[in-house]
Amino acid sequence: TTFTVAVNSVTFIYDRSLPVSVINIPAQEFIQSIPTVSGTATDDISSIYRVKLAIQDLALPSTWWSGTTWLTSPTTYWIATSTQPGIPTLWWYTSTPSLIHGKQYRLYAQTEDITYDKDIFSPNLQEPQAIFTITCDTVQPVAAVTYPINDSIINFIPTITGTTSDSPAGIAQGQVYVAIREEDPLGMWW
Repeated sequence: TTFTVAVNSVTFIYDRSLPVSVINIPAQEFIQSIPTVSGTATDDISSIYRVKLAIQDLALPSTWWSGTTWLTSPTTYWIATSTQPGIPTLWWYTSTPSLIHGKQYRLYAQTEDITYDKDIFSPNLQEPQAIFTITCDTVQPVAAVTYPINDSIINFIPTITGTTSDSPAGIAQGQVYVAIREEDPLGMWW
């Protein structure tokens, strides 16, 4: 008797690499509003399944943005973002909260790839998550000249001095500019 041995093969990719997402917008620590949060996501082997976002109010650490309102949750409250497949995958979120001057907020992004096993969907999760902290600053900085005194008559200016303030961002060193305009005849600037 002759027996024929059957051959069966399966090809698969074993993916343990973690996906990575990056928060690109907002890009500044001090902002007036947050119309959108966006970024990119990549994975070395698999495609991106989804990118999740969480927005935390740091004044009340268990307070999270739900997409429509602030809610209290003992754990991170994730909201779905929109994505556009590609290399990298683009992601964005536009149902952002109104911010309050002087308050800090923390943004978290976490991506998942499309890996899974036969029994349960178990994607590779980004660890650590992308994190970016922002502070709402809606008040303009203030500057005042203290010397020379306003409306004084002088024939020599050894120095120009003044004060500045801005909260919460502060004034960066070297970020105060002085302009001098001639009054009679009107118009010449130095």
